[in-house]
Amino acid sequence: APVPYPPACRPQAWSAAVSPALVTALFGLQPDGAGRVTSAPLPGFGPMTVTGVRVGEETLTFTTED
Repeated sequence: APVPYPPACRPQAWSAAVSPALVTALFGLQPDGAGRVTSAPLPGFGPMTVTGVRVGEETLTFTTED
């Protein structure tokens, strides 16, 4: 049966998490419990920069040159 219009337009919960998950995967971000973040970016995606990544109290910028 057709779905009423308002619920059909509501965003899915998984779609809200796509951007942070994509940034985490492409940059290979691995935060630890001590407030440090390591990065192992995936090769072959070209130069990328992401700004405004919050880790604890800090706001970080990640850049790749590949």
